[in-house]
Amino acid sequence: MNLPDAADLLAIARETLLRDIRPQLNDEGRHAAAMIANAMAIAARELEAAEAPRDRGDDRQLAADIRAG
Repeated sequence: MNLPDAADLLAIARETLLRDIRPQLNDEGRHAAAMIANAMAIAARELEAAEAPRDRGDDRQLAADIRAG
């Protein structure tokens, strides 16, 4: 079974908000929905970045460079 992860769930919720809910709102509500959708997109990107494998060698090199001045 392939369950969606947190970033997928945020993307699905964002799409639903923009496609189904936002058009039914007044101007003020549409603006608020757009801000919420943008925040959801940012959160999804941050989750994906946090889950991406990192090359720890780069971290060690950066630390060595900082120590070396």
